[in-house]
Amino acid sequence: MIAMPQLIVTYVQGGCVNEQRYCLAKRMTSVGTELSHDIVVDSVMKGVLFTVMQNTASYELVPGRVRVRINGQGVSRASGLSSCDRIEWEDGCAVFLDSSVPVAEASGGGGRTSSSLKPLEVLQNIASTLQSPGGAQTAIYQTLDALVEMSGAETGYLLSEMGSSGGGAWEMVASHKPEVSSSRRELVSNTILKEAIEKRRPVYVESIIGHPWSDAASVIEAKIFSAACFPLIVGEKVFGAVLLFTRTPGRAIRRDTLGDLSLLAAQSALMLASRAELRFARRENARLRELVRSGDGSALVYDVSRTDSAMAELDRRISKIAPTPLSVIILGETGSGKEIVARELHLRSGRSKGPFVAVNCAAIPATLLESTLFGYERGAFTGAERSQPGKFALASGGTLFLDEIGEIPPELQSKLLRALQEKQIEPLGSRRPVAIDARIIAATHKDIDAAVRDGGFRQDLYYRLNGATVRIAPLRERVADIRPLAAHFLKLAGVNKDISTDAFLLLEKHSWPGNVRELEQVVTRAALLGEGAGISADDLELDAPVAAASGDSGVFWEGMWDFGSLEEAQGAFTHGYVRRMLERGGGNRTLTARRLGISERTLYRLLSTMGEG
Repeated sequence: MIAMPQLIVTYVQGGCVNEQRYCLAKRMTSVGTELSHDIVVDSVMKGVLFTVMQNTASYELVPGRVRVRINGQGVSRASGLSSCDRIEWEDGCAVFLDSSVPVAEASGGGGRTSSSLKPLEVLQNIASTLQSPGGAQTAIYQTLDALVEMSGAETGYLLSEMGSSGGGAWEMVASHKPEVSSSRRELVSNTILKEAIEKRRPVYVESIIGHPWSDAASVIEAKIFSAACFPLIVGEKVFGAVLLFTRTPGRAIRRDTLGDLSLLAAQSALMLASRAELRFARRENARLRELVRSGDGSALVYDVSRTDSAMAELDRRISKIAPTPLSVIILGETGSGKEIVARELHLRSGRSKGPFVAVNCAAIPATLLESTLFGYERGAFTGAERSQPGKFALASGGTLFLDEIGEIPPELQSKLLRALQEKQIEPLGSRRPVAIDARIIAATHKDIDAAVRDGGFRQDLYYRLNGATVRIAPLRERVADIRPLAAHFLKLAGVNKDISTDAFLLLEKHSWPGNVRELEQVVTRAALLGEGAGISADDLELDAPVAAASGDSGVFWEGMWDFGSLEEAQGAFTHGYVRRMLERGGGNRTLTARRLGISERTLYRLLSTMGEG
């Protein structure tokens, strides 16, 4: 039978899966819902879905007015088609097969009998299995067995990405031959698997003899003769891959089954996606329980509905920014809860099901920060014995939180800017760019505007990061939040005590240089170590509050009348005022200089004359 390009269309109608095969004999073949279209499908989308156009030696897909994806990636203009490309729309899909894929006949190559399995029957059986309790894992094995039998493979794996903890690493979900070692799986994943995932389309090697990969160490050690790999894509995310191969010389994966294999692989993708969502929900539930247990999630867990609370305003700001694709810069002092705000932005966004990856740029040596962010290939430097994905890759589909962004050295700032502009990175030791898909949230306790003005931080990078700004006021400026926060920390401590009025007054007068983190420690210590039935002011172990700078006729002015000249009095006042503002700023000189309306250099000079430089 003469091979001809085909389109295998699958859609659901009346609760049943329907499959139709069409030969693409015309130069232009339209697919839509009207009788005037060359291929008519049942869909809630009306009109032409797409058109397949034949060029001299290739095919292109021209999208209609509805959203269409090829291998999980949306297309808005004419795009080239390769064999086994998967075309998706809202309620259906199709697989394109070029003329190199023969039409399935009664018997396969090499004298082997064709499988009696039919794709629709397999799909119906899988759907039935999924209805039973615990049927998801059974359905995964059922699908893999069908793929192996239909393809004529000897071994098959269903692999799933390990997620934020693995990033680029893969775990075996199911194996047609459980006795096969994981080391061989890793060797294969370095060649065929990597190719399929990066190109987001099936990879088929009929015979390794004479193939460019024939000299690859991983292929030689795994003794592969023929192989096929299908990436499992749902929406725009790759959840895993199906890997099929043979080791017997002369026994090839059947080329005429590639279309059917692609359809079944798509079913596997849906099952893996459901499995991944379930695992994510379980991990997120455990994470939230740990946050409540440890208190790290305290910043936004109490009632913030009071309109006079600075926390309520922050909560409204987060809710407004989170659903947008904007990058964010979070500004706040140390201990004010910048990472908590970043997590809230992630959890309230459309990327909440993806990973949240946090990097403290100040805690990583400058020499290691680049490889940490971008990853590296094996042999990139001494000691790089295996490839390692960077934080950008780990955060794919989710959020990358860059804490203390102001600490990134200038030479790395330019590389970070290029990565954000081009949406791709180059791991150390690699010449092949890797696409990135992560929302960037940055944070700093420094005056980033001053750093830009002084040339310490690139202005273009700042504008790239600063899609929206979230400012977290220091705790001393949001006194209304102290009582509910203290009550919340007391609850987390698991101690049935009340906080006295005197203790609350002392908490509200304290300057809180350590912000929320310090408040948590003070309340927890008082709850656990206090000997009374309630928590008194003495239990807090806080120093007496420093008199306020405004309207204070006590400590601040003490001894001022001992100076005779106006110049001496002005100098004493300036020194006292600067010292007081520095105390109120928790020792943060950048913040103090900004509040005083002077440069940091001027502040340092003043402190030097005061003997505190």
